[in-house]
Amino acid sequence: MNDIQKNFLESIRVNIESYPASFYGKIKNIPLSNIEIEYCAVPNYCNGKIEKFHIRDVVGTNHERYAGKTWIEAYSDLDRGNDIIELYNKNPNYYREIRQPDKTDLGLIKLDGKYYIFDKAGGGNNRLITMKIMYLSQIAKDKIDFQKIDEMFTFSARVREIPKDRNLPYIIMALGEDLGFGVNHSNGTIKLTRKFSDDILFEGSPEDIKQYFISLFDTEKYDTNLVKQRLNNIRRTFSFSGKQYKEKLEKLVPSLRGE
Repeated sequence: MNDIQKNFLESIRVNIESYPASFYGKIKNIPLSNIEIEYCAVPNYCNGKIEKFHIRDVVGTNHERYAGKTWIEAYSDLDRGNDIIELYNKNPNYYREIRQPDKTDLGLIKLDGKYYIFDKAGGGNNRLITMKIMYLSQIAKDKIDFQKIDEMFTFSARVREIPKDRNLPYIIMALGEDLGFGVNHSNGTIKLTRKFSDDILFEGSPEDIKQYFISLFDTEKYDTNLVKQRLNNIRRTFSFSGKQYKEKLEKLVPSLRGE
């Protein structure tokens, strides 16, 4: 940790000889498969939206440099820590500005009510880890003004949310990447179009898309050769998409197991 970072901690009344116990909490890696991460990386697929969040609910990151470290270890190792502190010292109002939905460039994944810093949506590791340290220092004090803390540490971000039905990311990735449909998932509605076309083939809820996806492999509804081509297009990616992708899709579409 350099002098600028130490001075910042002292300015917010942290005893650098004896950190609060909460500083030693571990930063979690995002507990998602590669396919779910890829799904979250594409705004059209992942029902992204601007959302307010509290820094207490930020628990992890997808950044390899910081995941697995304690909050104080990550703070000490920030690659732009000095810049962030200087920005804060020169313009504390900056952190008020990113509370506004139209000003934020932070990016998160939301899973089970918790948030993970996600670089494909905007990230913000340096700022959010610094703010987390500041927040943890505030709640370690004897007298806590929770209303003031809530105001100080509530921000806005571009949020990608993992759906409750964990099959959905696999279905959408298969539709968009393997089968070549145009996919748009926003405001709880999924719209499929032909590739390079505005022709709408499906428009409905996440609950309905599963049945539509399964129906694409029904030889009573579609030409046998077309169904065979669709099956082969999906099988082609099994070797590099990961075991879980193969298992999920074969469970949804048993005919993927055969030739």
